[in-house]
Amino acid sequence: MMKLIAIFIVVAAAGSAADAQVHGSSCQATAAAFNALKNNMTYDQVRSTIGCDGVVISDSEMAGYRIVMLAWDGKGGWGANMNVMIQNGRLVTKSQFGLK
Repeated sequence: MMKLIAIFIVVAAAGSAADAQVHGSSCQATAAAFNALKNNMTYDQVRSTIGCDGVVISDSEMAGYRIVMLAWDGKGGWGANMNVMIQNGRLVTKSQFGLK
């Protein structure tokens, strides 16, 4: 049951992230750009790879860790998007839905 709740939270966050985007923006994440992202990249490298700034979904600092989650609209079907998590200035995880 806990796994199901965790999956729901991740899916809901992805949906919220997509809604937070500036719809109609000409800059959209693609599958190729997403696949080019590698752990330990800086945000500037991520932004350069995608081609535009992401929307900050969350930004927190605790116990010496600063964690920023960012989202982009994606090129693909309805709801296509990608998210990254930057910890202390470096990419630590990425996720996507429906990118082409």
